[in-house]
Amino acid sequence: RGWQEQLKIHGGIESVLAAGDPRHRLLAIKARTPLVRITNYEALIHSGDLFHEIQWAALGLAEVHRVKNFTAKTSRAVQRLAAATPRVWALSGTPFPNGLEDAHGVLAALKPGLLPVSTKTAFEARYCVKRAIGQGPDGSPAPPYKVVGYRNVHELHGLIAQVTSRVTKVQALDLPPKLYSARECRLAGEQ
Repeated sequence: RGWQEQLKIHGGIESVLAAGDPRHRLLAIKARTPLVRITNYEALIHSGDLFHEIQWAALGLAEVHRVKNFTAKTSRAVQRLAAATPRVWALSGTPFPNGLEDAHGVLAALKPGLLPVSTKTAFEARYCVKRAIGQGPDGSPAPPYKVVGYRNVHELHGLIAQVTSRVTKVQALDLPPKLYSARECRLAGEQ
């Protein structure tokens, strides 16, 4: 419902079809018509070629951090649709919640071909410093691996800056200052 209202106000679009969970929306605008289809990520995954049969003029992704896992079904479906769509917009309060390793899936959805690498393994080799947390039979380091740092960060930040715009809460909202108050709470028994 929020997308419908905003599209009518800011997009001058009257015909909005809504379906799916209102918390996770995928917005696609059909080329040269006022028709908008709003759906959720799950519907995109399970729709087969329904979304891919239309040449969309734009794709809007809410909560884009949902596509952070580059190899997940959701990410692959969005990447496929984004690759065939000339304009892609995305919103998220937490685009890379676990660190820069999440950038691969999000950037592949926003602008396919932006990164100089195309696979998850190549992305991690170029931008992530990993350490084995397992041991082989001979005591040598072995999978699984954990990201412990990053390399080529300036390069990655430069790529991210090409397709992102950051707005802080202070810039977006006219909020009063936070109020803090200490409260005592007596616990009973094993609490």
